[in-house]
Formats: sequence, structure tokens, C-alpha cells
Amino acid sequence: MNNNESIAVIILTYNRFDLLKKAIHSVLTQKNISYHIYVFDNHSMKSLYPLVKNNPYITYILHKNNLGFARNFYYAMEYVLKRNHKYSFLLGDDDMVAYPTAIFDLLQLLKQNKDVHVVRGGFIKYQKSVYFPTQSYIFSEDKHKKKKRDQIRYSIQHSITFYSGLLFRNALFKIPKPKTYDLVSPFLTPLFSILKYKKYEYLPSKITVIALVDHNQLATQIYNDQVSNTAGISRALIACGRKPINPIYLHEFINYKIYSDNTELIKKYYNEYSRASRGLKKSIIHVIYSTPRQMLIILKMFVMFYIRCRTYVEIILNHRYLFQNNPCLFNYEK
Repeated sequence: MNNNESIAVIILTYNRFDLLKKAIHSVLTQKNISYHIYVFDNHSMKSLYPLVKNNPYITYILHKNNLGFARNFYYAMEYVLKRNHKYSFLLGDDDMVAYPTAIFDLLQLLKQNKDVHVVRGGFIKYQKSVYFPTQSYIFSEDKHKKKKRDQIRYSIQHSITFYSGLLFRNALFKIPKPKTYDLVSPFLTPLFSILKYKKYEYLPSKITVIALVDHNQLATQIYNDQVSNTAGISRALIACGRKPINPIYLHEFINYKIYSDNTELIKKYYNEYSRASRGLKKSIIHVIYSTPRQMLIILKMFVMFYIRCRTYVEIILNHRYLFQNNPCLFNYEK
């Protein structure tokens, strides 16, 4: 196929040599699609060139300086759009495609309806090491079929705020130039602009997202994240001419409290979430803020153990396709 029918796989990276290696390998095992991988390196301290040299399926761009996540994303989209790819697939440098036909499945979902322009699913948030999965997202049409009147809100309900696992048509993608930069609004703003009059879907009955290891979601070591997901979503909505909403992610605030040493930042997010919450959720936010970090860590360990066991059983019983031809992904069967 020529570029007009191929998929541009976009990976933004910074200082994640080993994880990037797994991400690239998971793409190179994909079947039944035409693709090219574009790696945009935000000036990593360790050269990533050995991972990509002499591979005709990979283009490696090394920036002279760290542009930050948002500016690197703008650069990547401008670079890819000039090369006339019909589709783009976003993959994090610390994530993996879940199984060998995941991108193909997404592409078929996209092609089934000409009004569908954004789809997501079939990826794993890998993060450092593999134990048991800590979270899974498996969406069903029956559960959510009544919530499609507003495609933007529908997409938020189905985890579009994750960067990875997004496949979209490039034809309507317009690169925004906002005054502020964060980890969420740069890619949500153009997608929300598309979803004002086009549709969003996810892989039905298959894994949409698996988080294998609970981790520090602040990304302060990578992008200097000073904006919560909640604020990022509101920024993207305002940029698209929509009324902002404030979805509250309790796990996000718990992780800020556990992992961040910046007390001013924790207080900022507490005030932000508290203002946006009502009733029981507001009370829970206050309890989280008042609970000592070590106590939160202990409580979270028990909750994560329960989630891991439940998710493990779900995958073993209903998602055996994840193990096919992908020995590097899991280590359940010994």
C-alpha cells in the first residue's frame, strides 16, 4: 500500500529505552495492516538509535532540546500529516499493543462506518514491570448504547483521555496551538473538534485497556505535569466551544497524594476536585486529603490486590487471544 492507505504509528518518547523497546516490538508484531512507525525523541539522555537503526519500518526523529509533551505532539502530527498517511495510531513509549491483530481490529471498526473517525482500544499500559494487571477496561455496547447523543461526553466516559490506543482518520485532524500546555488537552482538543460532528467507538467485547502495574501517574519525571486530567479535559472542551465539565477521578487524586512530594500541588488539586464535587464524592475527596500518605498506601494495597485477582480471572477466562504470538506481554502461565 502507499501512504494514503497506511497507518502512521506515532510514539513520543523521553528516557524510556527499555519500555520503548517493548512498545516498538509490539507494533512490529502487528498483522494484516500497512504501517510505519515514527519515534519522536524529546532529547533522551541515552541514545535510542540502536533500537531503530536499519529498520525500514521506523523513522527516528531526535530533537536537539526537550520540547515537552505538547510541543512534541504538535511536531509529530505536522510531520506525519505532511506524509499523507490516511490514519494515525498513538502509542505511548511505556505502553504496548495488546495482541497481534489489535490495530487491524481497530481499523476494521473504523471502516465499518464512514461517520466514525476516532476509535480506541487494544493496548496495555506496561509500566516498569509485569505482575498482575491492576485495572482493565472492557466496554460493552449493551451497557452504553443509550449514551451516544453527545459523542464528546460519550468518548470521555470511554477513556479517550488516555493518549495510547487511539486510531483516527487524519482527514479532519487540525493541529491546535493553545496558549497553555499539559498532558491532556493537546490531543483531546482536535479529537473533540472532530467528535462535534463525527463518531467515536471502542473495540467491542475485547480488551480496550489493561493497566498491568499501578504506578506514579504524575509523570513528573517525564513531562513536569502541573495540570490534572480534569483541568485538561475542561481546557479541551473550552477550546472546542463547549461547556467545560469536571469529571473527578478519585484514583488520580489518591496517586497525587501518595506519589507527589509537592504539598502545594496536592492542595491545588484538592481544592480543584473539592469545588467540582458534590455530596458523597466531595466527602471522599476530603477524607483522602486528610488521610496520612502511609495509611493510603496500605489501604490501596488491599484494594489493588482485590482488583488484580478479579482482573486476572477475567483475562484468563475470556481473553485468551492476548497470549497468542506475544510471549513478551504476559507471564501468567508458568
